[in-house]
Amino acid sequence: MRLDLNHPSLTLSKIVSELAHDFLKNHNFNYFVFIRYYRDGSLDLLVNNPNIFLKYVESGYPLVTSIIKDIPIPYSYIMYWEDYLNKLSSIQFIKEKLNLHQGLSLIRRHKTHYDLMALAMPEVKENVVSYYLTNLHNFEIFRERFIEQAKELLAIVEKQKIILPSFQPEIKPSERASDGIHQRYEILGMHGVTYLTQQEFLCLHLLHKGQTYKEIALRLCISPRTVETYLKRIREKTGCLTRHDLFYLLSRIFL
Repeated sequence: MRLDLNHPSLTLSKIVSELAHDFLKNHNFNYFVFIRYYRDGSLDLLVNNPNIFLKYVESGYPLVTSIIKDIPIPYSYIMYWEDYLNKLSSIQFIKEKLNLHQGLSLIRRHKTHYDLMALAMPEVKENVVSYYLTNLHNFEIFRERFIEQAKELLAIVEKQKIILPSFQPEIKPSERASDGIHQRYEILGMHGVTYLTQQEFLCLHLLHKGQTYKEIALRLCISPRTVETYLKRIREKTGCLTRHDLFYLLSRIFL
């Protein structure tokens, strides 16, 4: 795929950078891209750094992975690149050639399109998953504010939609699903260090945010019974058998 250097997705990058400047600086992000992906394979795109974006496009790797097609309507989805893209050859290119690390994509599926906001850092940051989860609400607020502030820009790029070439998924759905399950997060329980899977960790975070089992299930696209199972495992692993112990653990992790 090649993109005309005069395409508005590239020429508007300075304005995009200005709109996102304070947010990116506050969270130490060096890369921001907003994509509105339509069902016919076309998309609207705004990016803060056209040079990084062009290098990726010219590499021949897919611009949008097929994972977003698995997201139910309406639904917000979080994709931590290290978990979901670690089987793709593109992740090494992103790290080594583009100097983008610990990327995060926030995806919102609507009836007619998907909104995807991707962020990345110039260097590896310790405990970044906890940092992302703690600031997730702020990221979502920024996304909605950006959409509002960039209305005129989105109207311009919509007139010159980018048409994606058809592509095959680089990994199978079953492989994608297993990535997050096998990612482990180290936490200090009541009896020492233990490990949680990504889904368990996300359940814990959403519980800390005051969400019910049903709300957590909707957010993670699992059943309420599965949420119960994950939280039961967390109690067993951490030694937090009472609700008081569990909330004490939450207060330490998500302080």
